[in-house]
Amino acid sequence: MSGAFIPLAKWVVLTYKTTSEAINALEGTALRLLVPLFGDEENPRAVYVSEEVYGIVKGSMLESWDDERHASLRALLDDFVAGTRIAVAEAPYSNKGCATLARVDPVEAEIWDIRCLDPYPGIRVFGRFAAKDTFIALTWDYRENFEGGVYWANEVARCTDAWESLFGTLSPLKGNSLNDYLSHNFYAV
Repeated sequence: MSGAFIPLAKWVVLTYKTTSEAINALEGTALRLLVPLFGDEENPRAVYVSEEVYGIVKGSMLESWDDERHASLRALLDDFVAGTRIAVAEAPYSNKGCATLARVDPVEAEIWDIRCLDPYPGIRVFGRFAAKDTFIALTWDYRENFEGGVYWANEVARCTDAWESLFGTLSPLKGNSLNDYLSHNFYAV
C-alpha cells in the first residue's frame, strides 16, 4: 500500500506565480524529474514525481513480486517520457480497460491516472498536468485496493491535497481536448 500523504509545507503559504516557477523551486526536493533509465535523447514529455511516487520507481533488486510491479511501472513511465505511443481515455468510464492514461471522475478535478496494467492487477499513479506534455505524478496505489467509488473518491481527494501542498492555489492545466494535454503519439480510446 502507498501510505498516507504527508504535506510538505502544511503551515507555509506558497506564493509561486506560475506552476513552472513552483516546479523549478521544488525540483530535487519535493519533486524529481524522471529521466528514463535507458536512452540519451531529448524527451518529448516530462514526468515529475513526488517523493511518494519516487519511492517505488527509483529501483530495487527485484526481490519480491511488488518489486517486479514497481519495475514495470518505472518502464511504463520511462516510455511515457520518451514519447511512446499511448492510449488515452478522455472521458472517465469510457476506456475499455486498455488506456495507459485516463481521466478520473470528476472531470473538473483535472486528475488523471497512469495505468500500469502488466503484471495484473497493476498499479495506478494519480496526478495532474502542469502544462502540455508535463505530468506531475503525485500519489499511487495497487489496483487491487480499488473497491468501489468511495476508494476512487478518496484517491482523488488525496491527489488534490498533494497538489495543493506543493502548488498552493495554482491550478493544473485545464484543456478542452486531448491535444491540449499531449502534443503527439497518442490515440483516444
